Amino acid sequence: MKASFRKFTVLLKKNPKYQIALVFVILLLGWFYWFQIRPVSIRSECAKVVLKGYSESFNAYDSDINSTGDTLNDDKIPTTLAENLLEKRDKNFEFCLEAKGIK
Repeated sequence: MKASFRKFTVLLKKNPKYQIALVFVILLLGWFYWFQIRPVSIRSECAKVVLKGYSESFNAYDSDINSTGDTLNDDKIPTTLAENLLEKRDKNFEFCLEAKGIK
């Protein structure tokens, strides 16, 4: 292991093209993480947090045995209240994204 690492460091010291290529690869990986992996994980985390709170609100109304499982169309929640809950959910999701540095 140490021998292969030494060969690698010697190779980098002797040829500056390899140094430039290594820096380019590191920058490319950092760019990919920052603009692809990080936003997806933040969106996923915000969705879990926000939807957990609002699913509890809907589950309270959806506990009736005769319901079809569609809380909004079963008229369990008044339409204006449901629309308000959905708007608040969307706003909280946007707030979470802004708090985490997205948008």
